[in-house]
Amino acid sequence: MVLTIAISTFLLTYLLAIPAAVRLRSKYPLADRPFKVPVSDTGFRILGAICFIWILIGSWVAIFPGTLEVRFGLEYDFEATWGVSQFTFEAFALGTLGCILALGLVGYARGKKVRDAVAPVSATPELIND
Repeated sequence: MVLTIAISTFLLTYLLAIPAAVRLRSKYPLADRPFKVPVSDTGFRILGAICFIWILIGSWVAIFPGTLEVRFGLEYDFEATWGVSQFTFEAFALGTLGCILALGLVGYARGKKVRDAVAPVSATPELIND
């Protein structure tokens, strides 16, 4: 159960990172990148959408195991698989994710002074390629 929650937190970060990567590639096309997918921007958006959907499904399955199996008419004995009731598992999963979210929000709020002290960087192509 703990491993599944750890995996879900790892997957959930990619639900933000993948759209950010797609957005940054189109917003700053001249930026030098050490790794670049050799496809057009449209191809990159399609690949990003495919990855996003798979990670969304993986996140759902990690947080709410057995729900897709039941949805597709497959047998799934939750207690035999996990050793706890589905309610206990989901309470633990959602409680853990809620604690992580709260900790992240506290960190974000406490970092306001640091963010405000950093001078904004201009996004001109000259600065990006230097």
